Amino acid sequence: MGAEPGALAGLLFDAVLCGAGSLTAELLGTLAVRVGEVAELGAVGRVLATALDLWRHDRVYGVAADERLGAVLDAAFRRVLWLAEGLHGGAGVDPDRLRAVLAARDALRFAGAMLTVRRFTALATADRIAGDPAAPPDLRGAALGLYWSLPPSGQPLKSIDEIADRARALAADPVRLGDWLAGLFALTRVQLTGPELGTAGRPSLFDALDAIVTGLAPDEFLRGLPALRQAFAFFPPREREQIAARLLARRGRGGSARGLLRTGGDPLQLARAAALERSVDELLSAYGLSPYGPATDGLTAGGTATSVPTAVPAEEVVTTGMAGSAAPALPDEGLERWRLILGAPAERYTGALCGRAAEQDGALEWLYGRDPEAGRRGVRQGAPRRRSGGTEDSRLTAVDWLDDVHRLFPKETVERLERDAVERYGIDEIVTDPEVLSRVEPSTTLLRAVLRTKHLMSPELLSLARRLVEAVVRDLLARLQPELRRAFTGARAPGRSRVPLARNFDFRTTVRANLAHYQPERRRVLIERPYFHTRTRRTLEQWQLVLLVDQSGSMAGSVIHSAVTAACLWNLPGLRTHLVVFDTAVVDLTAEVSDPAELLMRVQLGGGTDIARAVDYAAGLLDNPRRSIVVLVTDFYEGGDAGRLVRGVRKLVEQGSTVLGLAALDEEADPAYDRELAGRLAEAGAHVGAMTPGRLAEFVAEKVGR
Repeated sequence: MGAEPGALAGLLFDAVLCGAGSLTAELLGTLAVRVGEVAELGAVGRVLATALDLWRHDRVYGVAADERLGAVLDAAFRRVLWLAEGLHGGAGVDPDRLRAVLAARDALRFAGAMLTVRRFTALATADRIAGDPAAPPDLRGAALGLYWSLPPSGQPLKSIDEIADRARALAADPVRLGDWLAGLFALTRVQLTGPELGTAGRPSLFDALDAIVTGLAPDEFLRGLPALRQAFAFFPPREREQIAARLLARRGRGGSARGLLRTGGDPLQLARAAALERSVDELLSAYGLSPYGPATDGLTAGGTATSVPTAVPAEEVVTTGMAGSAAPALPDEGLERWRLILGAPAERYTGALCGRAAEQDGALEWLYGRDPEAGRRGVRQGAPRRRSGGTEDSRLTAVDWLDDVHRLFPKETVERLERDAVERYGIDEIVTDPEVLSRVEPSTTLLRAVLRTKHLMSPELLSLARRLVEAVVRDLLARLQPELRRAFTGARAPGRSRVPLARNFDFRTTVRANLAHYQPERRRVLIERPYFHTRTRRTLEQWQLVLLVDQSGSMAGSVIHSAVTAACLWNLPGLRTHLVVFDTAVVDLTAEVSDPAELLMRVQLGGGTDIARAVDYAAGLLDNPRRSIVVLVTDFYEGGDAGRLVRGVRKLVEQGSTVLGLAALDEEADPAYDRELAGRLAEAGAHVGAMTPGRLAEFVAEKVGR
């Protein structure tokens, strides 16, 4: 069976339900062997979840005491732990890997006796992942949740204060905090919303989060809002309402927060109106004419007025409130923020939103209200709507939504919303609707979406998409080309340059020549004339640079930057550049390198991966292996023969070629990759890591200039 194990797990479940005994036996045998070879955490998680479900209800499904099922369960559990600990880099929330950690937690809880990895060892692994700063934030949170919900026997449960300290450590980056919370909440929902949540005086993680959220600067809060909203979506509506009640009680208030609503009116005019109303009420009361019954304030025992009150200044109304009653509370910005995070279920305790905040909430709900996981958590969803000028709600379109988010949120928040819309929720209208595509702001996020969906586009739409591609490529070239070409400048020469460049600044000569202008009282040297080195032009022998770029969907960012990097290095003296993309086939795009926009329009993301085949092709391009650099840009998830790949890399190294394996080639250099295969390639002599385009240019320049 050639299907991937995640798909085989679904087939196994169907076979068991249908009572296909022979097929079930075959699938169990195949999975027991192949699950240990799977390189993707989400796929192994699906196998583990399926095996665990069958194991827990084995008598219902008719697979009781099947040793092969136990073998699959154990192998999948070990593989989940191994892959999770080796996963570094990546951003955002990956529901598949969170489900994998959740399945591992449930396997420990319900089938621990069948596992060869003992509970203490598994939890120690989770604790290491939770503390690994290189691991994805959502995975760190999930690992901490696993440890917290199943503490090792004989050891105390991690305290709320310890969890809160980890949250505070991420407070400087609210996006990472939100992603971390998503992982934590996925595994600890029950622990966080137990009876303690409504008990005054008992510590709660939400108290610490309240301090963090209310302390964020407005722009920082908006930047982290999508991630925080996604994280709290793991709680069903009733629990989000309970969290809001806790937050209101923390402010010393109980009941509803309707009195904290913001109004659309001018606060100063409202204060003056309240002052006038109070003066009239007190005047009527003084003469026994109050519509509210007999007055007590300002009257003697006989009912005669002691004085006639005067109007109260507007400034005092804000603090004193209506006569005989407590002062109305000012609107609470912290509760408004929590209403944006928790959504409509929190409104009873946080108060409703109005104005710009209500529009922001509508834009967030249009996207995150369609969460496919929400149904499993008890969330009932309705169709996203927006208020129109008539008497009915009209459906919000992708065009309207894009207009709204660009108007309501800062650029970084817009990029996160667009990325989630395209990559998580599959809203392809953003890049397949001409009206939408003509309005969007070009970005690498949308460029990745265009590369994935251009096969669905009409000629008219392709023309619009090409303009977006060209705009993003122009921006990348403008930013990267100076840095990349600067790496190939020559060594410093003895002479002086009249061109003031920071990298050529001659510190020693400048200080020595300006010592006459030293100011002892200020301990400073005034620089009247700076000096700069000159540089020679490198004289280079001919080298070859072969960029082999994996065009699987997860490598979209590296495909884009590889194309731009190749264009920047094209026609540099002493360097012949090749650009080759691959999936299960190999396509040489060297002829298109001078036009990276056209090159990217020819790339087709997706499909399988045969890295070994690409390495063999690169070997055939080399004229002089000892003056060749082969850069393999891939996540190392090999769909072909891993042994053949290792042999191919070892052969190149033995011939004298420099082989550089990059798990990412982009401006973040923040990869997620198969560490096992990457380690085998490193043992074969390859340099393995992740680089920005600028760092790659420096590496190549250093090699070529020797």
